[in-house]
Amino acid sequence: MMPSNPDKPKINPRQMVKDGRQNELYALISATGYIPDEGNFSDFCQSLLSGFALLATGNPGSGKTVFSDALFEACNLDYYTVTGRDELRQEELLCSWDTPEQEFFMQQARPLIAARPENERLQTLSMCREQRWTREFLILGEVAAAYQRAGENGFPTLLRLDEVDKFGAAIEDALLSPLAAGVIYVERLAEGFVGCTEAEFLPIVISTSNDSRHELSLPFRDRHLHTYFATPSLAKELEILLARCPEIGPANLSQALKLLDAIRSVAGLSHYPSVRTAIQLARAFERDKVVELTEGNVSVYFTYFAKNWRDAEYLKKQLPYLLSCVGTFHQEVDGLLAERDAEWAKHWARQRGLVDFFLSEKLSDAPVADSSPFGESGNVFQNDFSFTPATM
Repeated sequence: MMPSNPDKPKINPRQMVKDGRQNELYALISATGYIPDEGNFSDFCQSLLSGFALLATGNPGSGKTVFSDALFEACNLDYYTVTGRDELRQEELLCSWDTPEQEFFMQQARPLIAARPENERLQTLSMCREQRWTREFLILGEVAAAYQRAGENGFPTLLRLDEVDKFGAAIEDALLSPLAAGVIYVERLAEGFVGCTEAEFLPIVISTSNDSRHELSLPFRDRHLHTYFATPSLAKELEILLARCPEIGPANLSQALKLLDAIRSVAGLSHYPSVRTAIQLARAFERDKVVELTEGNVSVYFTYFAKNWRDAEYLKKQLPYLLSCVGTFHQEVDGLLAERDAEWAKHWARQRGLVDFFLSEKLSDAPVADSSPFGESGNVFQNDFSFTPATM
């Protein structure tokens, strides 16, 4: 569990949405550097209003896990998280009895019981045995602790169930009760259950799944609202990079995005780069002060996006295509960057000036009968540098 910062106020996102302040909540999350997809954010708001958990599915690296991290940072909630893995045990999520402490308690009690008058010993022994099954001897797992703390504090906690497709059927079934009613029933516990019974204080639960291990059960899905994290458009991806990596210049943002966009257009790969890869690659270019990607240096960065030997070898054969895409003006990437950065606009204006000069020289030397100055013999096309710099 990651506790909230006691020096900062807690913010209740559920109450914000109920008050019609969704735009404020979106701005708070965006201020952390994470830019939510509008559709995913709308689904999240519906989960807050309904009290249901949110099941976020999508490819690895699409922003599912980071969404809850951004919510934690934005709202300063107590943050509980469990990640699916092989041999995950129910007690790690729910609860278990502290058997050694129970035995030690009875060892300490026996001399006291023996010292009681004989007619009181049986009753005292019975009371001690009952006390073994009280809350002080119960160890709460991460899920139970999130619900219990929300109930005790009268304020929502944040619970992330990460990669739930790795939980397995038994754990999915065990989570149905807290997801549906906010409580976990515990055998022998004097109070009967732990958790939160007030709907307004229920934990904000975000479950994530890559759908890579096994199909989630229908009852488990029914305890959630669903949202799909799709690979964002290039414009959205650029917006995310600008927010997450404000220190990176336009040249390296452009090179990273255009390279990955070209890779995504190559058919036959077993793995395609995600937004997470774009952030990592742009930071690597900036760190290494990459001025221009060439066949000589691009192989250094294959480790970021070629996830196996077969993909790496296949992409090496595509290098001329990939590098031509990186070196060519891209309206969606370079155009948007130029609107934000005057120097980047000037850079492409200069490039266009060079191309115009090259074309005018080529035309002056060409035979009059040649009516196609942009024929196959030329490697430069008019629309390669079609950007008109915006007024800065």
